[in-house]
Amino acid sequence: GAKAAHRLGLIYFQGDGVPRDFVLAREWWQKAFERGEADSGYNLGILHRRGLGIARDQIRALQLWMEAGALGSAHAQNAYGSALMKAEGIAYNPIQAYAWFRAAAVAGLPVARTNAELVWESLPPDAQEKALTEADALITSFQK
Repeated sequence: GAKAAHRLGLIYFQGDGVPRDFVLAREWWQKAFERGEADSGYNLGILHRRGLGIARDQIRALQLWMEAGALGSAHAQNAYGSALMKAEGIAYNPIQAYAWFRAAAVAGLPVARTNAELVWESLPPDAQEKALTEADALITSFQK
């Protein structure tokens, strides 16, 4: 199943009892992600972003994080928010970054709560209102 494929990807990524192999990790995570394992999409994004076992591709990493985030991966949501804040492969957008961090925080990722708070404090009041609206819309879209 998807969970077993995800776990095999981790085993190859970490070299846990087997030789470390990013290509095999990618293959197992791809299978898991195709079967709905959201965090496998986050991990695939890491491989693409860092160029591990595949050509470095920031745009593909962002696509994977968006897809995995929509499936509920808090790690992917947080990573996408970070890319928006750092303008890594995407335009700087603190309002959208807040929305993605907030989604990850609601999903239970503590670091995302901190990230959301830091962005929130940097926004002027009118932007805070817009950020809340966008966060609510994003979170609602993920629950469908």
